[in-house]
Amino acid sequence: MERRLPIVFVEEEVYLPNLLDEKGELRESVVLLERKGKTIIFLDEGEKPPENVKPEKILVKKIYDDAYSEIFDLVEGVVKKETLILMPDRRTFLRLLKGDKIVIVSLQKRKVELVVDIGNLVRKGERIGFTVSKKGVIRYVRAPETGTVAYVAENPDTKEIMLFIKPSE
Repeated sequence: MERRLPIVFVEEEVYLPNLLDEKGELRESVVLLERKGKTIIFLDEGEKPPENVKPEKILVKKIYDDAYSEIFDLVEGVVKKETLILMPDRRTFLRLLKGDKIVIVSLQKRKVELVVDIGNLVRKGERIGFTVSKKGVIRYVRAPETGTVAYVAENPDTKEIMLFIKPSE
């Protein structure tokens, strides 16, 4: 069975008419936020936005594998831009606000296996994955904090896998 990736929408400083083609249809998928984020409107590419919508924020669909560097400050451990992650089930989503604290767990060995996925709740000390060294030594990786797995990314150059955990309040 094919593994479906979440869909990621990241806040952009754009004006809604600039995202429309000559027919008034969207050139890309977006999420419109109104009333301080209490109203969330998902719109696919090719759809026409409702006429009376005046979004306070526009989140634009990004390529999942590349978006983490735009979303997270890897040094400070915070969210740089408001983000909405639509889970693979296409029914639930996780919202990350600018300034939210994020815990980054880095896994890098010959072989890395995760036992959690995006959207999973993890508890401090719980196993979230394991690594296998070149000599075949298995080491379990445990969650440093209780929270929700918000993002999983792989750095193609170093083969490092990074888990981004949003701590529970």
